[in-house]
Amino acid sequence: MSQSQRAEDIKQGFAAQHVATQYAVVQYLTEHLSDCCRSFDGDLSQMLVLAILGQRSLQAAMAPSPDGPADAAMTASRIADVTGLPRETVRRKLVRLEARGWIARDATGGWCVALTGDSSFARRDLAALEDRHADRLVRLFLRLSSLADPPSPARNGQPARDDGGKG
Repeated sequence: MSQSQRAEDIKQGFAAQHVATQYAVVQYLTEHLSDCCRSFDGDLSQMLVLAILGQRSLQAAMAPSPDGPADAAMTASRIADVTGLPRETVRRKLVRLEARGWIARDATGGWCVALTGDSSFARRDLAALEDRHADRLVRLFLRLSSLADPPSPARNGQPARDDGGKG
């Protein structure tokens, strides 16, 4: 089965189990966002700015260049464009994240995640949040996996046809 066909089958499975699928996703999102809100002192915009920089840093780490490390830095204006937050709001969030030691400016004046060896200060400081997130993500994966397959006739309350494996 092709990947696109499998994706379509999963989509149909989710549609057939719409309420349960939506509940699982909303439960995950509300639990995770509430946890992030607590970890960022109520400032989800700050979390979003760090997440954008973190994504850029991870992307650079996953695709190393033979010419040296990829540029993981972003300007405040680019972060504002990506997030939809006002530029001044982004600038204030960057200053707060820099004060926490989680981000730094590079030589060009762009912002990037502050690294310590092969990790980051933010990851160290947010380790408990990351652990709770991993637990939530596993629960979501398991729940969605059970909902992903389109219902068979037996799952719809109809008896499954027994053709002795002859198709």
